[in-house]
Formats: sequence, structure tokens, C-alpha cells
Amino acid sequence: MKFNAFLYKLFPCMKNYEQPQSPQSPQSCLQLYKQRQKLLEERVEAEQQEAESVEAERVEAERVEAEQQEVERVEAERVEAERVEAERVEVERVEAERVEAERVEVERVEAERVEAERVEAERVETERVETERVEAERVEAERVEAEQQEAERVETERVETERVVDNMFRQYMDKFHEFFSSRTQPIHSNFNEKMFKDLCDSFTFNTEGELLECLDRYNLMQKQNKKAYNQLSRKRKLKCDVFKFYLFI
Repeated sequence: MKFNAFLYKLFPCMKNYEQPQSPQSPQSCLQLYKQRQKLLEERVEAEQQEAESVEAERVEAERVEAEQQEVERVEAERVEAERVEAERVEVERVEAERVEAERVEVERVEAERVEAERVEAERVETERVETERVEAERVEAERVEAEQQEAERVETERVETERVVDNMFRQYMDKFHEFFSSRTQPIHSNFNEKMFKDLCDSFTFNTEGELLECLDRYNLMQKQNKKAYNQLSRKRKLKCDVFKFYLFI
């Protein structure tokens, strides 16, 4: 391939600069060659500069893109970190609210338990006091009732005793009227009402029959009291022996 054809194929635009020429001399050809070589070199240099400029722009674009991506990555990481931090803060807030709610609930339940125990203790204490009061009133009522019954019993026994003694006195006064005396200080072997009733009061009895047994035993005991019997006059001894009455010797 001829050189010119090579150049035309390599640089098609050179055809625009070519003019039909007539055959030239070797010097013209050399000069033309140098011009074309220079043009080629300039073209190559321009294309190289263009390529370098494009490459620099590409590198710069890639750098800007990388920086943009890094900025976006950092921003995304920041946003994600803020989201994670916000979620963590929210979780902590929710947990704190839950813990606080549980604490408040525990305190409320504990306060209700303490209040219930206090109310129950007051109720138990009130019931205890009321029970003690009722029991004390019952005991007091039973005591009063018992005292009243005892007083009534004693009074009944006293009245009954007085009745029995009075009846027995009348029987002895009728039976042993020879020994009865109205004097305040009768002589030995005689008796007045006070002496007879005082003697009866020294015995323990419930009925006239029991009192009669007591008087009979005491009469027998006095009969065997030789010292008192011997202090009587012969007339008094005879009187006592005849009526078998020795109560007041």
C-alpha cells in the first residue's frame, strides 16, 4: 500500500486538504511529507490530549461518583445509625415505661395489700374487742345473776331456816313449856326464844327433821355432860330427868 493511501485510510479527513496536483519534484514531495508528518503528529497529539482529557474527566467523574457514593454511604450509615439509635432509645423508653408501670403496679398492689391487712387487722381487733366486751358483759351478767341467785338462795335459806327454827321453837315451847322462860337471863335448864334460836343457828340443817336430829343429838350430848349436870340443883336435875330435856343445862 502506498504511503498516501495509508494516510488517507488512517486519517480520512486529509482528503479535504488535498488538491489535485500535478506531478511534483522530490523536494516538494519531501516538504509535503514533512507537512503531513507534522499534521499527523499534531493530530495524534491532539487525539492523545483529547484521550487524556477524556480519561481525566472519566477519572474525575469516577472520583466524584466515588465521593458521591461515599457521601451517600456515610449519609446512609448516619441515617441508619440514627434510626438504630432512635429504635434503641424508643426500646429503652418503652422498657423504662414498662419497668415504671410494673413498679407502680407493684407499689399499688403492695399498698392495697397493706391497706387490706390494716383493714383486716382493724376488723379482727374490733371483733376481738367486741367479743371481749360481749364476753365481759356475759360474765358480768352471769356474775350478777349468780350473785342474785346466791342472794336469793341465801335469803330463801335464811327465810326457810327462820321458818324451820320458828316452827321448831314453837314445838319445843309447847312440848317443854315447863322450861320456857320470857326472862332475858333464864336460870340453867330453862330457855327463852333467843337462846333456843341461837342454839339452832349453831347447827347445819335444811329441814325440820334435820334440825330435830341435831337437837336430839345435842340433847343427848348435854345429858352426858356430867359437869354441867352436877351443877344443877336436885330439883332441876329431877325436872330434866322427868322431861328428858338437857339442852340448856
